[in-house]
Amino acid sequence: KNVAGVVPRCKIWVTDSFVLKTKAPLYDLRYDNEKFIEKQIARGEICPQLFSRKAFDDVGGFSESVRWAVDTHFTKKLLHKKYSIVYEPTISFKHQYKDSIPALIEYHLRFGKLHSQEAVKNKKDVLKVLYFTGLVPLIGLGIVYPPLFALLIMHPRPFIIKALRVFFQTKGHPYRNYVLLYPFMAYVQNIPHTIGILIGILNRKKLWHQNQQSQLSIQEA
Repeated sequence: KNVAGVVPRCKIWVTDSFVLKTKAPLYDLRYDNEKFIEKQIARGEICPQLFSRKAFDDVGGFSESVRWAVDTHFTKKLLHKKYSIVYEPTISFKHQYKDSIPALIEYHLRFGKLHSQEAVKNKKDVLKVLYFTGLVPLIGLGIVYPPLFALLIMHPRPFIIKALRVFFQTKGHPYRNYVLLYPFMAYVQNIPHTIGILIGILNRKKLWHQNQQSQLSIQEA
């Protein structure tokens, strides 16, 4: 009854970039899963693209003091005020994602830095950081004892499995074959993200102050 906004289906704005063609089937498959999207909305992880002016004004709109993830910060303010947000897959919008490797690396490095204080509280993010920082000792041990390089070869296994699973689930998709590049893209995104989180942890005092301001603006909404 107290609906503040609507989350439509998000589709990648595809150009000639292989980065975008790799992302497109993954996004389409993700937004086909209504229960998954609804859970993300409930956790404040997706921002409504359509929302009422009344709800917007009631929570104070977007917070200019928030330097990153201003959209999901707005969602959390709505949820904090007991507003509901609904998913409507029959309407859609195009998302202009980063379309080059350098842009993607820069984006995820910056995101990791600013996301670091939240990441250390999230089990999934902690495991991800451990998984990718584990590459360093694996390479070092492999240099000392070459047979251990076999463990390094096994490192991309979960991403290869996901790529194959999505490949078989997206039969008929025009960019289906690009999904097989997902293991490569996983490293392009997650290594800079992990480095960013580690840098952010080292600069935690400054980022902690920024995070406190963010949380305060939610509570004051």
